[in-house]
Amino acid sequence: RSLARSAYNKNDFYTSKILWESALALNSLYPDGWFAYGTTAWKDKDLEKALDAFSRAVQIDPENGEAWNNIACLHMIRGKSQASVQSFREAVKFKRNSWQVWDNYSKVALDTGNIRLTLEAIKMV
Repeated sequence: RSLARSAYNKNDFYTSKILWESALALNSLYPDGWFAYGTTAWKDKDLEKALDAFSRAVQIDPENGEAWNNIACLHMIRGKSQASVQSFREAVKFKRNSWQVWDNYSKVALDTGNIRLTLEAIKMV
């Protein structure tokens, strides 16, 4: 994990991703590791692995609002608005005071045509 963090800090995201894979193979019940792996994979433009990693993080710690937010953003990037709305719904439960989460939530709610939800999210921003 230390080597993975060190590679990340040097902006060597590919190496960091490989090192996180090795570390998580040894201890797969480390939610912060899955979150870091997801962040690294996202920086390395590996959206599938990033989505998988953040999903594993919330399986271990369902109250990880930041991981839920990242899952929602990845769905948003991939054009899956409905899945994004569901993930943002979870994210705002735990990051209620984050205007950034509410802002993104409003955009994806608008994409799905849910005006009531869009207005609620804008109000929270």
